[in-house]
Amino acid sequence: PTRRSSDLAIMRSAGSLLIVTDDPDRMIELMETENIPAAVIGRMTGDRDKLLMIRDEKRYLDRPQADALWKVFETFKGGK
Repeated sequence: PTRRSSDLAIMRSAGSLLIVTDDPDRMIELMETENIPAAVIGRMTGDRDKLLMIRDEKRYLDRPQADALWKVFETFKGGK
């Protein structure tokens, strides 16, 4: 595993939409008819673990932390 692949889970995702559906093939078909790129990126299981698989690498996800830019916004508006 490379550092680059490990960092994918913490990258900002502005402009992204995550959809949970029982029929992913139909959802992708509908999105593509509107020229919206779509892909299946995971699946839900009965397990409560938040597990990310990148090729052969297993990584358990922690609660997301605010990125540096968000901390600047919070400081500017008088937050934390």
